Amino acid sequence: MLAQTLFITVVDRGQAESILQKTQAFSVGGGVVMPGEGTISNKWLEILGLNESQKDVIFLPILSSLEDPLHELMLKEFKIHKRRRGISFSLPLSHFQRLRFTQDQMRLDSARYKYHCIISILEQGKAKDCVEHAKNAGAPGGTILHGRGAGVPQDRFFNLLIEPKKEIVFFVVPTEIVDRVQEEIVIKMQLEEEGQGIIFALPVTRATGLFETDAKVGASQ
Repeated sequence: MLAQTLFITVVDRGQAESILQKTQAFSVGGGVVMPGEGTISNKWLEILGLNESQKDVIFLPILSSLEDPLHELMLKEFKIHKRRRGISFSLPLSHFQRLRFTQDQMRLDSARYKYHCIISILEQGKAKDCVEHAKNAGAPGGTILHGRGAGVPQDRFFNLLIEPKKEIVFFVVPTEIVDRVQEEIVIKMQLEEEGQGIIFALPVTRATGLFETDAKVGASQ
């Protein structure tokens, strides 16, 4: 079986259509676009009430051979490396297929990858608290997905069953702080109690945008 990757892009609302048109040149299909809410870590924007923005979140399951070409597309055509343009990152789909939400799973591959994506699924209305706790532990602003997204069959976020009135929050953070951020969220959001939500981390094989450098797998070498 050919290796597959989940390519995720978070951009300003309204840009998804243009991006999907460009990806057609790579024969990429089956993507999902969900409305999201970006949160920005900037005290002056918070004072002005401008620290939140509406986002398009694009999920594209692709062959791993297309990972680098798509990141280059986002760099060259959409200038995603420039400030406030968004972020693109990739996750190996094989890790979605074996999620178990255990302490060991939360710490997988920590030495090999420079970044991890922390994903938390919570009751509706708790996402912003989760973002604040993550920021206190050193995470940058995250992205919030509210409820169901158009095109997601049977209320599923890939192979994860998502009940109505749930919120999904994800952060891309340096691997050295992933445990600290997760622990802060687990404690403050009381995720060890039944029914409060779940949290897990997945390795990021490449991240483009919002970072000082374009990070690839093995960057912690």
